[in-house]
Amino acid sequence: MTPRRPARWPRGDPAADTPALPARLPSLTGLRFLAALLVVCYHLSRQVGTLPVLSPLAWYGRSGVTFFFVLSGFVLAWTYADARVPARRFYRRRLARIWPLHALTTGASLAVYAALGAAVPVTAALWSLPLLHPGDAAP
Repeated sequence: MTPRRPARWPRGDPAADTPALPARLPSLTGLRFLAALLVVCYHLSRQVGTLPVLSPLAWYGRSGVTFFFVLSGFVLAWTYADARVPARRFYRRRLARIWPLHALTTGASLAVYAALGAAVPVTAALWSLPLLHPGDAAP
């Protein structure tokens, strides 16, 4: 005698009855942009001082860092939820996506320092390029 399936169970393939999740989350991407913008305002206000319109927003930049990283982690988990990607490939892809922009923004910030006549933090920039942080290694 075969066991009967309860009536509440769906007939057919349950995966086929479930709607597919969207691959991208554009509304969350917009929130990440706003969080990153708050972080930039915060760092800019720390370097230049009071900013005419942006100074009230700059205070929230400290919270923007946490929000940005939590949201980015969620977006990454959502993106790779169904993918079976080996760790090495995943990290290679992340590095290929993040490092070029990191190098470009590091160069741009050094150019801004030079244009403002400020001391250019070359040592910190060299530590930053391989995605390391020098810490407080000052003598």
